[in-house]
Amino acid sequence: MSFNMGTSLNNKNSHLVVISVCYLLAHGLGLLNSGIFWDDWLWHSSTAAYVTKALTELGSPWGAVYFNYMVTLEHSILVFRTITFFSFYLSALALYSILKTIREISSDERMLITLFFAIFPCNLLRIATCISWYGICYFMFFLAFWLLKRHLVTGGIHYRLLALTTFFISFTTNSLLVFYILPLLYILYMRKLFSVQFRSLLAMIPRYLDFLLLPIVFWMIKKLFFPSYGFYQGYNSLSIGNMLLSPITAVAAFYQSLFPVMDSVLTFWPYPTSMILLILFIFWRMKKIDVQTDSNKQLVYSIVGLFCFYIAIFPYLTVGHIPSVSGFENRHQLLIPLGVSILLVYTVQFITCRFSWIVNKNQVIRMVYSIMVIQFLFFNIKSYVLIQGAWYKQLAIISQIQRNDIIRNHTTFLFQDHIPSLSAWIGRYGYLDYAAFMKKAFNEETRFGMTESEYHGKKDKRVANLMNKNWLLHDYQPKDPEYLVHIEAGASEANTKQIFQLLKLELTNKARFEQDVSRLIRLRTEKI
Repeated sequence: MSFNMGTSLNNKNSHLVVISVCYLLAHGLGLLNSGIFWDDWLWHSSTAAYVTKALTELGSPWGAVYFNYMVTLEHSILVFRTITFFSFYLSALALYSILKTIREISSDERMLITLFFAIFPCNLLRIATCISWYGICYFMFFLAFWLLKRHLVTGGIHYRLLALTTFFISFTTNSLLVFYILPLLYILYMRKLFSVQFRSLLAMIPRYLDFLLLPIVFWMIKKLFFPSYGFYQGYNSLSIGNMLLSPITAVAAFYQSLFPVMDSVLTFWPYPTSMILLILFIFWRMKKIDVQTDSNKQLVYSIVGLFCFYIAIFPYLTVGHIPSVSGFENRHQLLIPLGVSILLVYTVQFITCRFSWIVNKNQVIRMVYSIMVIQFLFFNIKSYVLIQGAWYKQLAIISQIQRNDIIRNHTTFLFQDHIPSLSAWIGRYGYLDYAAFMKKAFNEETRFGMTESEYHGKKDKRVANLMNKNWLLHDYQPKDPEYLVHIEAGASEANTKQIFQLLKLELTNKARFEQDVSRLIRLRTEKI
């Protein structure tokens, strides 16, 4: 069955323009964020020796080399952001090229899959510099996949060697070891071996033994020479119980990754004219899409999408992590875009074609795709605005701490945050955050702070047993909490327009920015 949806966008350049423009709209704000979040504070504020020690214990000495070099660069935050931005963008372009070899996928379906792959709202924790290495490995994986495609198409041995080398490097993000199933299946597809006899499959093993052995060799080297130890002993250890439960926990991961995105976010946009123009642009581009629908193909590729999603989250589920759309668990969504994009493209077609009462199916499909693109773009933009606001809140806290004589003259505090909504996307502050804020304010590691509710939830309330001195507390002398510090709303309202105004000032008028951002919050102290 076929539905003609207007003049087909068969021009490759037109596809890439749409993908590039939408990607820039979805993730461009991340390039302007100069913030430090979560473990970034530790890596940016510690000595190179400690970073090397910690990441070596984590089993990632190459990460220490990378990070220690990067932080020496001028404007290192911008460099981190730029590397991450282009890592995911170039991965999308590599995928677009790979999909050209999948005969069942039409030109415009290829564009849609790549577009959703590029802009589906997930893994926005990519903005954190502490996990920028994941983005590099992500790109290396899809670059290796593209090199594999070139080898299978041209037979060039140099492509084969480069693919093996690049895959090997990408495996330093260990979840890609499971995702590597896809390139192996791609080899079978390209060699037309899915429907042949088992004996023929066995005969192919020697020809691709290097690709089959590659993840095994990497895993053995990792376990023998780069195991996690010390503070990170047992980090991300596999659990048989978690493996067995993974089909169930995968449902939770699916729900937490997709359904929050479907909530309406259009009302947040502060500039209605821009929103209307963007909606008109998307509808205009989608009007030119031609989708050839085939019920069998729709069902098969919907299942393929589910399979890709499952193997993307399986490594995280086995170590007890359920990917989520916000907070620190967001980083576990690294690999889900491919499965989600395939699933969305073909499920929309499959469901629409099942309802006989839908008369003009081509318009319905086009409308659904358009709504999805708009929804994804605005969800991303909203998330980056929230992250920007969270950074400005941190700067305001640091500024207010610096001016507070009680905090200057004492060392141990409990904090109560009365405006958590301003930093809701990144979650509750931990003692590392508060230690970082106070170190940034006074340039010394002599103060400890913890969220009041977290402290009172501990059975052992001795501060010495609640802290790690390596986490920006080297010169701190443990003692009981002295003051409760209330973080309250300041004179300025932290709404979306205000955040954009602060961003403009940050780029154009530093002195005015520092003055205005400090007014976002105020601190009130009371003796304990």
